[in-house]
Parts: sequence; structure tokens; C-alpha cells
Amino acid sequence: MQQCFLHIIAQLPEGSKGYLHKLPQMIGLKIVKTAKGGRAMVGLALEGGGSRGAYHIGAYQAFMEAGMTFDAITGTSIGAVNAALLAQGDWEKAREKWLTLSNEDLFDIDNARYQKLFTRKVDPSDLSYYKDALRQMREDGGVDTGRMQKLLSQLVDPQRLLESPVDFGLVTVSIRDLKPVEVFKDQVPPHLLLSYIMASATFPGFQPTRIGSRSFIDGGLYDNCPMHLLVSRGHTDIIAVRIFGPGIFRLPKDKNVRVRVLEPSESLGPIMNFDPSVSARNLRMGYYDARRMLENLAGHLYYIRRPAEDWAFPRFCALSSQDIGEALRLLGEDGENPSLRALFERILPQIAHELEVPDSADYTGLLIAMLENRAQRAQIHRFAIYSLTDFFRLASAASAPPPSRPLGLLPTARSRATEASDFLLTRLLADFHN
Repeated sequence: MQQCFLHIIAQLPEGSKGYLHKLPQMIGLKIVKTAKGGRAMVGLALEGGGSRGAYHIGAYQAFMEAGMTFDAITGTSIGAVNAALLAQGDWEKAREKWLTLSNEDLFDIDNARYQKLFTRKVDPSDLSYYKDALRQMREDGGVDTGRMQKLLSQLVDPQRLLESPVDFGLVTVSIRDLKPVEVFKDQVPPHLLLSYIMASATFPGFQPTRIGSRSFIDGGLYDNCPMHLLVSRGHTDIIAVRIFGPGIFRLPKDKNVRVRVLEPSESLGPIMNFDPSVSARNLRMGYYDARRMLENLAGHLYYIRRPAEDWAFPRFCALSSQDIGEALRLLGEDGENPSLRALFERILPQIAHELEVPDSADYTGLLIAMLENRAQRAQIHRFAIYSLTDFFRLASAASAPPPSRPLGLLPTARSRATEASDFLLTRLLADFHN
């Protein structure tokens, strides 16, 4: 078989080097590539999602601090732009740009009027402006991308990107036949590299990007987070960073490929509103969410180091019968027979259900969900890493507004569960100090 493979290579015409990686699939071979040192090749895939892309950059900071390196970075749409910057080694430049990037940097618009559209505070006197802008879009065949192209040329250096040891790939879609174009940097003529990145980021409604005689649009129509592109070059350890932009998300089916998916812990906001303050928040969220994944931190909105043992179970067991009886009454139940059995079979399951705690969670996981619910209402600073004991003290002692009751009506099941949860936390804290 090896001799046959070498014979095929020998028969290739000049200029076919860029297609050698396809030969194993052409003749039915499956080759697992390894990086230097024999380790599995590691790839990073960045999902498209417009102005939410700052999340990628925060996540990458956490990866760098953890000592991670990537053999290739792929992306679609804004993911392709960020991937190019990261692959060429410009994380700091990417971060600085995201922290200042505004709508006016990308679009020929009045930023103040544009913001009014997202806050639903449109002034009637501005209606003629919006009408003229829409008419111009129709005449131009879509949103003008001139400013985007200029900014892209300022950020991405094709020569540095090509010379970087980190591979780079993207996805775009040909308008003519609606077929995907999936390419790595060595498959694109150097002078067209920026055009292909722009093509991948040409969101529907933008002016299509022309390359030669063909026009292209956003690659999210085919694959918004190109993990398959990484698999095609032998990457078997992949991290996918999602930002939930519109498009198709496809996981690799190859069982030999390890995939870790990083998802935002909270909404990243609109996909077409480039606001530096929102980008700063999303960048921090990406950083801490990535650290949660890498360091196996607990929590959903907060980031908590948890002890190895079930820290909460003995503390729940130490609650008095009076405390259990009061929790039952807060849930609207009969407070008689306030036993530990009532706590573990009636009270805690109701709280877990209303706080949407996964069935797989242990009692420490339930306690963390109770603490997060209270911490969020108390507006405790979110972007920090807490020990469980510190978070327990902070959230339990915080002054949190009571759970809301719609229109001042009778308490709902959720508000009852939250009231019972808050009560138990205050009792647990008192026992903790004692």
C-alpha cells in the first residue's frame, strides 16, 4: 500500500502540492496525524455570531494562561476574522480592537440612531433617516462593506498569517450554486486571503463579496463552527467556542475525535450591535467561562472552586426540626413532622426543581444553585473565582431583594421555593459561624 501511495505521488503534475492532504481519502486510507512530540493535533473552532465575537478573545486568553497551544484555528464569519488574528499571533491586537470597536467603525451609519433601534427608542424625527438608509441599501445591493474591508486589511497581515506555524481555515458559501467553500490558508492564493476572510464574514443582507467571477456570502449557511474542517486535516482534539450566531452547527461524527464545547453562561446580546461596553463584558465572560471548563469550576453564572467531598450534605443534616418546619410552611405545606426525611424528600427536591438544578447534581451542587440564585438577586460581582466557603459566606449574608410575585398576587411555586431556599441559607450560615 505504501508503494502504491508513493507511486501516485510520483505521477502528480507540478503545482499539486497543495492537494496532497486529500490523497489518503482519495485512495481510502485513514491517517491520524500527530504534532511534533507525538501528541494529538489540537484545533480550535470559532463560531460565527457578529458582535458577540469578543467572547472568543476572552476564551483564548484563558487558553493561553493555561499553557495551551493550537496547531490550527478555524472560524466562520466573525469567527474567521478572530481566527486569522489569533493564528497570526495577534491576541493583544484583537483584544484592543474589540474594546473600542463601534458600529461606525464597520458601517456607514449614525451610531446614535443605530443604537436607538436596539433600545427601541426611535425618535419620529429620525424616520426619514432610516427610510433613506434602507433605500440606499436596496440600490447598493445590500449593506456597504467598504469600512469592514478597510478595517480587515488593517488588522490581518496575510504574510504573517501565511508564515505562522499555526494553520488557519475558514468556510464561505458560493452564491451561484450555494455550495460551501472550505479552505485552509495554503489553499488560497496569498493575494486573495483577505477576500476569502471577508467572504466568510459577509452576513446575509450585506453586499456579496466577489472573488474573480464568483460571489460569496457568510459560511454560517453551511457550517457556522468549522470543526469538520479541522478533522479533515487530522486534528483529533478540538475545542469549539460557541456564540450562537445564526447558522448550522455540526459536531464531528468520528468517535476518535475528542470535542470540548465552550458555551456562554449568559446571553451575549444582539449579533449586530458593536458596543465597546458590551464587548468588554462578553470578553470577560469568555475568559471566566473558559476557566470554568479548564479548571472544572462549579456554578452556572458564578465561578466556584468546590471541595472534593460533598460539602453540603452534613450541613443540611445539621438543620434543626424548627428550621425544617419553617421551610415546609414557606413552601405552603404542613409544617408538622419536620424531619430530615421531609427535608430530603420534600423540601430540597422542590427547591431543586424550581431552580432547574440537574438531576445529576449532588447536594453541594444544589447548595451552589441556591447560593447563585441569591447572589444574582443581591448583584454580587460575577466575574471572579470564589472558594465555596467564601461564596457561601458572601451570598448567604448578602441583602437580596425577595423573589418577585407577579402583580403582587399569591406566591408562585418558584417564589415559594426561593423564599424557602433563602431561609435555609440564613440558617446554614448561622450554623456555619457557630
